[in-house]
Amino acid sequence: MNRLILVIGAVFTLGLVSCDNDDDTDDTTQAYDRGPMLENYSQNIILPRLQDFHEKTASLHESVEALKQKTNSQNLAEARESWKQAYQSFQYCNAFNFGPGDQIDGTFLEKLGTFPPDTTQIETYISQNDTTFNNFNRNTRGFTALDYMLFNRDENATVQYLNGQNRMNYVLAVSRRIKTVTDKILADWQQYASSFESNLNVEAGSPTSLFYNSFVKSYEAVKNFKTGLPLGKRPGQQAAEPYQAQAYFSGYSNELMQAHLESIYQLYEGIGVDGSDREGLADFVESTYGGQSLAADTREQWNSVTDAFENLPQKPIHELVLENQTEMDDYYTELSKQTRFFKSDMSSKLGISITYDSGDGD
Repeated sequence: MNRLILVIGAVFTLGLVSCDNDDDTDDTTQAYDRGPMLENYSQNIILPRLQDFHEKTASLHESVEALKQKTNSQNLAEARESWKQAYQSFQYCNAFNFGPGDQIDGTFLEKLGTFPPDTTQIETYISQNDTTFNNFNRNTRGFTALDYMLFNRDENATVQYLNGQNRMNYVLAVSRRIKTVTDKILADWQQYASSFESNLNVEAGSPTSLFYNSFVKSYEAVKNFKTGLPLGKRPGQQAAEPYQAQAYFSGYSNELMQAHLESIYQLYEGIGVDGSDREGLADFVESTYGGQSLAADTREQWNSVTDAFENLPQKPIHELVLENQTEMDDYYTELSKQTRFFKSDMSSKLGISITYDSGDGD
């Protein structure tokens, strides 16, 4: 894994006192020109990421169509690879659950990324040949459903499983829905971009507030659900539940978490898909009174997070929970420490309220 390092050692502006002073937060956030930051997020990060995801979901649907026409090992392998590529791309987009990503029937993330799958209900819909998705069972569709149907058996057994007409109908309907949802959010974002870039306020409901909240929520999904849930750290859990890991059937959870962590790092720093570091949340923090100290502390803790992740063997998360629980607990601890910087301290420094319900997952 490429080391996800947030470089420490910010250059302090002459005369700027490196300490927190919440009384001055409003003045400093107003002084910072958020226009370049919002334009960078819109033009160099969000739209290009959504475009890449759009292309990969189109490839996924094409591969599933080919699999339906001829259900054999070769087409299954291509569908599995297309699923993996699309799901990895989704990790770089799953923080965009505001504006066009927040619809009346659920957020972008809820529609495509809810896990773990309800395999019993999936089989019920298959037996009924019900591909309407006219229900609230989000864990029966999206990437989680394909993880179960494409990977729950070895290659030959999966080919036999998918030779059932109802099953292949369901797989095709799921891939079509993924593509349809993605088509819409990309088109809507292309229309929304200008208003996102031009509104420079920070109050609740403003683009900056919506983006920041979505960023923090995306981070917390790594801690609470992709890590905490299989470890048994969530309220009501009595023990580890490895089967609750993301991508349990395919075993790609480690690679997906790596992509998610990289996404968070790039969003915080404002790094575009071309690798250029432009204006981002880190710059916004550094512009505030005492913000450079907070940014340095945030980067230092993020280094601890990535160190803990890199210390994990390169195995699926559900296997790590069973075989390397000490290292997983250490990783979870470092993630928990990071929450203070991304959520509490950063919210206070920028004068932006946390407005989401942190009980939600992805």
